[in-house]
Amino acid sequence: MAAVIAVELATSVTSALQLSMDKVVFWSDSMDVIHWIRSASRKFKPFVAHRIGLIQTATLPQQWRHVPTASNPADLASRGATVSALVKSSLWWEGPPFLHSDSADWPALLAGPPTAPSAEEFKQSSAAEAVSFVTVAQPPGFRLKPERYSDWLRLVRVTAWVMRFIGNSAGRTRITSELTAAEISDAEQLWIAQAQSEAFSDELKSVRNKQAVPARSALLKLNPKVDADGLLRCDGRTQYAEWLPHNMRFPVILPRNHHVTQLIVKHHHELQQHGCTNQTLSSLSTTFWVVSAREAIQEWVPALNRRTKWPHAQKSLQPDDAVLVLQSDTPLGPWPLGRVVKVFPGADGKVRVAEVVVCGKRYARPIT
Repeated sequence: MAAVIAVELATSVTSALQLSMDKVVFWSDSMDVIHWIRSASRKFKPFVAHRIGLIQTATLPQQWRHVPTASNPADLASRGATVSALVKSSLWWEGPPFLHSDSADWPALLAGPPTAPSAEEFKQSSAAEAVSFVTVAQPPGFRLKPERYSDWLRLVRVTAWVMRFIGNSAGRTRITSELTAAEISDAEQLWIAQAQSEAFSDELKSVRNKQAVPARSALLKLNPKVDADGLLRCDGRTQYAEWLPHNMRFPVILPRNHHVTQLIVKHHHELQQHGCTNQTLSSLSTTFWVVSAREAIQEWVPALNRRTKWPHAQKSLQPDDAVLVLQSDTPLGPWPLGRVVKVFPGADGKVRVAEVVVCGKRYARPIT
């Protein structure tokens, strides 16, 4: 709760002073709180999970640091101190001495597991129960097939509604409100787990049995592990980058040749306003590790767009027409404007190549 109050206060102050929230540093004497902030909020009970979600929405994990007890002025008041002692205390009036130094001299954050009391805040479901829930086959009569969908969000929302209907029909508490974030997340995990079980069945079996993955596996260098939700994640050197969000430190592994991966790639491609391969890859990397990601993007993205260029009669380019000249190393916005000076019709009369003038230079470019 103290961390939430600190975030709310910082938000108000930075808004009033027109300062950037990214420059704020938060200090806590609780290692448990720092570990919670750097973990996935879904691991915890609702009370803690909701507050962690608020903190993670407004701040980044690297903005939170640990203040040692000996340097914490709040302990002077909470543990009892006389008025005369407070009057003479530089720690009380000026704060910790290290704040007057460069940030490189601030106390180092000692990484380590949360202490035992914080385990009470975790959900009571065991890892085995979570695995059996996510990786189990769909309920009898579950006829949803990802191959019938061309949009990831639509597939996920339809799945969430179907799972809610199944839950309501099973006699549990009836839910009639809009879909919750947890229901949508469960639907996403169901299809991701399904894709992983189909593409990485041997690897999943080996990891769950605490054995090495097959020598010829594409996941051999990724050091895969199964998380509490039953999903395969990378466990590489990014685990030590504690300032990164949990999903970036332990990205979910996706197979290259699977329709679910295709839908997710398409979704992130659209989030980037149909940007280049690097933009799509950057967006994917915030949550996923796609096997041979760059090749997967270049392979799938052209197939995801309906090609209506040649099947329908269109007006061919003519000299003096103005066109945008595509440059593969430049985002969509800054593409230069060119003027058509010559066209090259094909045998069918359609113009597929044109000569354009851009900044005084001539180029022969295909029409896309």
